[in-house]
Amino acid sequence: MKLSKTWKYIIGLATAWIVIFPFTFVFLYFAMMFSFIFTAGAEPEQTTFGFAGVWIFLIFMIFFVLQFFTAFLQMALSGFYLYHAIRNQAGSEILRTILAMGSFYMPFIGMPIYYFAYMWPDEIPSWARSSQVDKKAD
Repeated sequence: MKLSKTWKYIIGLATAWIVIFPFTFVFLYFAMMFSFIFTAGAEPEQTTFGFAGVWIFLIFMIFFVLQFFTAFLQMALSGFYLYHAIRNQAGSEILRTILAMGSFYMPFIGMPIYYFAYMWPDEIPSWARSSQVDKKAD
């Protein structure tokens, strides 16, 4: 199954978003927790929900909305990767099966590997083709 360059870029950016977004969310979460810890010993009038607190709240609300859309993007990409793995007859059946399951159960690992092995290159690498596995089995 061949994809145009435009679709390769779109799917690559969506896959990168699935991989990078959780790390940024965790970083923001810990940054917020540490900001609360460091202000715990301050004077009571300095610990009110002031200007900085409003910004942290707004940034967190934006991240929660992004998380909502990221969940739907991940479901759509999982379906697409499974469809592509089933329709891609040129690739190794074993590797396609493992990476398809990996893109469903561990998408931040399985999706980028499948993308760079089967979608990004114009020709599937020799180590990822089905004929390579069949020759080693004999």
